[in-house]
Amino acid sequence: MDSHGKAVWAEMKDIIKYEYNIFNIFKGLFLILFLPF
Repeated sequence: MDSHGKAVWAEMKDIIKYEYNIFNIFKGLFLILFLPF
């Protein structure tokens, strides 16, 4: 793998981590809002 490929892969991992954090935030909000009912 060349250096450009590594840079793209590192960027993709950052994006995946970011989207995963958003997913966890929404999951937490969903549980807080809907679990009491």
